[in-house]
Formats: sequence, structure tokens, C-alpha cells
Amino acid sequence: MKMKIALASIFLAGTLLVGCGSSDLDKLEGNWNDGEGNGFVFYSPNSEKDTFGDAKMITDGEEQNASYEWHESSQQIVIITTDGWGDTIYGTFDYEFLSDTELELTMTGYKDSVVETDNYGGDPVVFVKE
Repeated sequence: MKMKIALASIFLAGTLLVGCGSSDLDKLEGNWNDGEGNGFVFYSPNSEKDTFGDAKMITDGEEQNASYEWHESSQQIVIITTDGWGDTIYGTFDYEFLSDTELELTMTGYKDSVVETDNYGGDPVVFVKE
């Protein structure tokens, strides 16, 4: 009887540990850069159930406020920001974690008030977590 209880306890503990593993959304949080002055800062969502949050986009060393939407099923991240004229821009990126500290992003979509494409054809860029 004690053996059955011990095995059940080990099984339950193992199940809880596997269930508590970090998701891609957890890995995404932090500062990411490409080594050339470009990158992103992804902040944690406001709620545990949210899949979107605040971000910063860094282009040539210049920071700009942004937000993101994380889509687990399609392995995509949508970055939302504004341009110099106040137009809202949506950039869609396919993502893949190459490791815990390397994130590959490929821009696949772009939308603003004039242009929209879901076949952007960007080159993959690897970002390293700081």
C-alpha cells in the first residue's frame, strides 16, 4: 500500500512539473537584439491569461513604443506600432526559438492604412536575448 501511495505521489509531482513548463510566451519576455542596433523588448502580459502586451521596438538604436500579440497556434508574433505620421503599422513575424537565448524572426506580413500583404517574404533574422 505504501508503495502505491509513493508511486502515485511521484507520478503526480512529475505531472505537475511537466504542466508548469515555460511556454514560448514566457521565453519571449525580455530584451532581444540582432547585434546591429535593432531589436525588441517584450514585457509580460498584464494578465496570466493574456497573449498580448507592451513592447518596445528598436531600430538603429532608436526606441519606439509598440505592443505585441502572440499567436501560439500559428507560431506568429504581431508587432503593432506607429510611423512618423501616426499611422498604425502591423508587422507579422513567424518565430522560432533556436535556444533559450536565440529567437529567429521572419517578417511574413505587413499592414498599414495603404498597404496590406500576408506574403512579405522577409529574411530570417536571429535575435539574442540580453
